[in-house]
Amino acid sequence: FVFANLTGTGCPDQSMGEKKILCNEEQTKHECWGLWEDATDPAAPHHVRLCVAGEEVKSRFEEREEALEFQLQQLQARFAWPREALQPVPVERSPIWDHPEELEPLKQYTFREVSRSPGKALDVAQLDAYREDGFLLNLPVLLGEALATAREDFNQLLLERTERAADEDAKFRAAHTLARPLHQDLVQRLARHERVLHIVEDILGTPAAL
Repeated sequence: FVFANLTGTGCPDQSMGEKKILCNEEQTKHECWGLWEDATDPAAPHHVRLCVAGEEVKSRFEEREEALEFQLQQLQARFAWPREALQPVPVERSPIWDHPEELEPLKQYTFREVSRSPGKALDVAQLDAYREDGFLLNLPVLLGEALATAREDFNQLLLERTERAADEDAKFRAAHTLARPLHQDLVQRLARHERVLHIVEDILGTPAAL
């Protein structure tokens, strides 16, 4: 059998692997989840019992293939694409972490063809790698004195964020969260760096400016 307990807030949370339950024993059938064969039920020996969004979903079948198909249909209907929230509760937008709601219609999810010619910062091999993988690694931007200055500015920014923290937990949170990062001079400088803009232009194929 396969154990399945999918976001089951209202279902028993018991792991078959931990309890070693034998699902063909009458006294333990109520503890079984997933797909198993019950030899005491010859008419429909293949049982499916899922816990989905806190609700129990179960059925019995004569053939194992039917049970597998039922399980697949249940999982696809509830979790396959396009996915829907199990509890569609409107999410309150954060004025700090989320962009303004009026910008939502302006978001674009259009695939842009990447140039096959060498760009300002990327060569053909790098552009081909981006086309294939969707990302690039190990692209040098800062070197020498510029890198040292950026590290010094980053350490200063980190110190300003953590020096007033009351304890270690607060210091950790302060070091890993930064509201409105583009308001920071260091972040702006790096985002506007000529090489960063050239990399963006090579991928998007249009002049980039911040």
